Amino acid sequence: MLMSGITAAALLSVFILVLNFHDDSVKYSESSFIKADAGVILGAAVWGGNRPSPVLRERIKKGYDIYAKGIAPKLVITGGGSPNEMTEADVSKNELIKYGVNPDDLMLENSSSSTDEQIHFVRDKLYISKNWNKIILISDNFHLFRAKEISMFNNINADCIASDKSLTTEGTVNFCFKESLALIIFWISGI
Repeated sequence: MLMSGITAAALLSVFILVLNFHDDSVKYSESSFIKADAGVILGAAVWGGNRPSPVLRERIKKGYDIYAKGIAPKLVITGGGSPNEMTEADVSKNELIKYGVNPDDLMLENSSSSTDEQIHFVRDKLYISKNWNKIILISDNFHLFRAKEISMFNNINADCIASDKSLTTEGTVNFCFKESLALIIFWISGI
């Protein structure tokens, strides 16, 4: 009984951390001097007809926003796909090109199926080899705490900027609960 109480208290503590996480957008809105080597748009679902889901669409928009403002001169777009559909990264690439992003400023990772794999790609293929100093992770606020923890674990200096996707109270609770469990698993196992 005592162990289940401790487990519940730990989960609640992590849930509160995830729920109350604040991204770094204020830092970037208050200074025109802060820059990153690249923005990293973390993948999300693709809908039928190779369309970005509303979650992915908002991440793409936020990535474009920091690119257009000159905060990040390059965008890394991540995410694999399901059979018979374009990958999350390819759908994101098409959308960003429609917005006017130079294709030479886009770097694709289109085989991952998890945040951990996406960050490992950034670390192994870009961050170390290009001698980057800082990236900006772009995702939903509920997802960014874990993404930042994974980045820190992998010696990546990462700021976070949340998409503008709004969720219902129920959706926020559900996503924060899932992220809390995933974060605990990451802390315990490193995956």
